Amino acid sequence: MRLSRIQLRILLPAVLLLTVSLLLVFSALKEYQIAEQYLTSKELEQARQSLGFLKQEIEYHASQPEPIRNAQRLLMSNGFGKGIETLVLVNSSGQVLASRFSDNDIETKVLLSHTTRAFEGQGSISPTDNGQSIQAYIPLKLNSLVSKQLQGEQVFLYASYDLIASKAALWQKIRSDFQYIWLVILIIVIAIAYLLERLVTRPLAKLVDFSQQLSHDYSGLQHPGNYLGEIATLSKTLNTMSSKIARAVGDLNSQQENLEVTLHSIGDAVIATDGTGLVTRMNPVAEQLTGWYAYEARGLPLKTIFPIINASTREAIPNPVDKVLSTGETVYLSNHTTLIAKDGSEYQIADSAAPIRNGDNNIEGMVLVFNDVTEQYRLRQAARNIQLQIQGLFDDMQTMAGILEIDGTVIFMNNTPMKIRGIELNDIIGKKLWECPWFDYETAAQDSIHADCLKAAQGEQILRDTHISTSQGELMWIQFSIHPVFDPQGQIIQLLAEGHDISARKRAEEELSASLQHIKLYREQTPLAAIEWNMGFQIEGWNDAASKLFGYTRDEVIGRHASLIVPESAAS
Repeated sequence: MRLSRIQLRILLPAVLLLTVSLLLVFSALKEYQIAEQYLTSKELEQARQSLGFLKQEIEYHASQPEPIRNAQRLLMSNGFGKGIETLVLVNSSGQVLASRFSDNDIETKVLLSHTTRAFEGQGSISPTDNGQSIQAYIPLKLNSLVSKQLQGEQVFLYASYDLIASKAALWQKIRSDFQYIWLVILIIVIAIAYLLERLVTRPLAKLVDFSQQLSHDYSGLQHPGNYLGEIATLSKTLNTMSSKIARAVGDLNSQQENLEVTLHSIGDAVIATDGTGLVTRMNPVAEQLTGWYAYEARGLPLKTIFPIINASTREAIPNPVDKVLSTGETVYLSNHTTLIAKDGSEYQIADSAAPIRNGDNNIEGMVLVFNDVTEQYRLRQAARNIQLQIQGLFDDMQTMAGILEIDGTVIFMNNTPMKIRGIELNDIIGKKLWECPWFDYETAAQDSIHADCLKAAQGEQILRDTHISTSQGELMWIQFSIHPVFDPQGQIIQLLAEGHDISARKRAEEELSASLQHIKLYREQTPLAAIEWNMGFQIEGWNDAASKLFGYTRDEVIGRHASLIVPESAAS
């Protein structure tokens, strides 16, 4: 069965009735469980009270003549309720001394004998495992005379209460109550089904017929029905939609009339094709650039009226129509595209081709938009030639020279640092300076260069020594500088980064430092006292031998006058 054939007026009440029925069954079972526990507790309490009283009576009359007969009379009394099933006086060997049932009941005696052995010396009142009855087993305290008559055996009071009848009556009452509730709910559900039929299902059927009429009638047809709530809102919405469709159809007709006017007003050249790549429309700008009139080009393949070649190689470029119609992707031509017009004229163009899709997202054609960029292309080529000249001047210099955007993006770099690192210009153009391979040896170096670029962008000039990595994985010392470049108005337009190889200077500094370390080590290890002071006779050097000779430690003499250790006779 299809889902569309299921009637709402039947489905909703049926689901509601089934849900309520399940809830009622669950509630009835839960209430019966609670009531059953209460009934069992109540019966247990009544059994404790009645059997406790009976125990006291039997123990009291045990001291009188004929205690067994008195016990039999007490057992036959009517104070134990309707549920009493068994009530006997039995000794520890299972012998029935007094009972509410016949002494010839052998099966009961055997049960009592087994029970007395199981509970000997103990007493209990509790429900059975199946919960259908209550069993009580109470030991009695008799005086010595009666105990002697019974040869010292323990006497017990055994009773059982049947709960089956009480529980059956309880379940019958609960079931009767819930059946009455279910009948009331059934009547309510039937009433709901009727209301659904009158207020929902029937109006919806009418609105469905009306909506089907709207699929082929665009005149603004209106539905006259009066409904309630959401159905009324739906009816109003369909009427509004019908009016909007009528207006939309009118607008589409107007737009179709204005399409040609709009197409002719676009400043760029526009050519449209069908799904097979045949020309359907083109505007005057496209006619001017291609040399074809629209009436001449209509129905011709786009390749015929739009031949394009590479401006540098003069080789033919694949026409974008095939790729757009086959893949559905937007295609952009390269910056070196030349259009050859019908009369042989050539134009540098920039264009894009995109698919035309219908409402089902299927490709129905393609639109090509292009414009004449011949002048811009000429200017770009001139700028490129100037850049190549600058590149030639800077290349093979012994220093690193780079031009950056204000945000640190590399736009030019001479070949000296690229040879050192073994990279090409394309590897760094468009990257931030600190992200280039020269500084990838540690994060701290990248962060430092980044900070230098930020300071230079604020107008500061940076000059410091740092490392760059080489193609051999080694680190080279350079003197790095970066400073801003200003335009005539004093605005920062670019950053200039420079670097000079200072490896030789650094090696000389390291050698000098090593020599000084050797001299210092020799001074410390010589057995002779070695003392150094400056031109102002302030002590600057003091070795261990001097400490032994003069008795002063290094900390005590550093910075003090030399007269501290020179005798007065020598000073005079």
